Amino acid sequence: MSDILQPNDLTKQVFLLNPSNEIISVDIPNPTNTTNRTNTTNPTNTTNRTNTTNPTNTTNPTNRTNKEEKNESKFNTEIKKNFTHMISLFMIIIVIMILIIIYFYAGGLVLFGCKLAQSNILPTDTNCFPYTETKPIIDPIQMNIFANSNDPPLSSKISFPYDNYNSKNFLLDSLRNYDKIKPSSSYILNLLNIIYLMMITFFVSLYYGVISFYYYCINIVFNLINKLSEPLIILFGPFLVSLLLVIVSILQTFNFIYLWFINTLSLFDPKKRQEIFTKLGFGGIISIIPILFTFMSSFWLLFILFMLFFFFFFLVLPIAGPILNTLILFSCLFYKGLIDGNKVSAYKIMKETLNVYKPKIMIFIAIIVLLMSFSYLGFWSGLVSIILILLIYYGKIGMSFFNATNLTFSLSPLNENNDSASKKCGQNK
Repeated sequence: MSDILQPNDLTKQVFLLNPSNEIISVDIPNPTNTTNRTNTTNPTNTTNRTNTTNPTNTTNPTNRTNKEEKNESKFNTEIKKNFTHMISLFMIIIVIMILIIIYFYAGGLVLFGCKLAQSNILPTDTNCFPYTETKPIIDPIQMNIFANSNDPPLSSKISFPYDNYNSKNFLLDSLRNYDKIKPSSSYILNLLNIIYLMMITFFVSLYYGVISFYYYCINIVFNLINKLSEPLIILFGPFLVSLLLVIVSILQTFNFIYLWFINTLSLFDPKKRQEIFTKLGFGGIISIIPILFTFMSSFWLLFILFMLFFFFFFLVLPIAGPILNTLILFSCLFYKGLIDGNKVSAYKIMKETLNVYKPKIMIFIAIIVLLMSFSYLGFWSGLVSIILILLIYYGKIGMSFFNATNLTFSLSPLNENNDSASKKCGQNK
């Protein structure tokens, strides 16, 4: 009982908290006992001190490996980026080359149109064939084409004869006999034929006027461009034609309005009325009834045509106008010229233009390749492109990109006269 009540000497004990949160009592060693001092050293603390001064943290091979992987990844990314730029540059150059070739083909087409307009064989006059049976008289001329830079300069010669082939026109030939109608034995039916002829004459005259005006404008536009030198025609011709034809399309709208009302007023023209009477066999005193009939019906037709104007102007013209203008331009491709006595088409002139002007085309492409190389691949790639293009241009590398193909047509001195051929309506044959 006395031992229990005996107090412990707490000065020689230390209470520690083990990992399981239980308090453990540890006796404080005697300072004079060296063995006890050694035993009281906490091995866990030495381990912790060793961890805090771990020398492997300064020379960790894992960090070095991460840096190498980052450098390798950055290098691979740069290669992929350059490869992507090269593919993009290649695709862009291909597209640009195609566009340049198409543009120069269009330039050859403009050159063909200039010579066609200078020949003056387009159907611009509604008083001549193919609008009527009256054949025009056109003086054929020899025109310069594919001129070179020799001293003195030489060129091939092209002409457009107004023969049976070049006088055809698929937009006009089918309507030439629109007013050919046989008189009927019925008097009432002939009166109805008068209304029919008046209406069909109105719309055919409107159609003829629209087509002849557009051909007339084509003649003016291409003759105007034909005043330029041939290289300028090839270089700027497609742009100028596109711009001028937009203006012509606007003028065509005003021409349509003018033609509509002029042809409407022609319903009261006694001369045209008499022509219709003659075709239907009305003459003498019996023509009084048709005159009164046409005079009264003209007022009704005038009212009907006035109402139809808004329908055609706001609905038909915006759709049919561009289509008709495109067909008129397309019809110009069917004309054929003569060079050295052989027929040449628009495609032949376009192809020959590409051959003759191939060096200039390649210069355009080379400039674009250089600019794109500097832009996409950097300075050194652009410099390498310059060296390669110069080697090709001066023939050090065996490629004929910058060499013109020999012209297949004969050459002769230039004609100084660049005026259009004269044309006038001749006599019926």
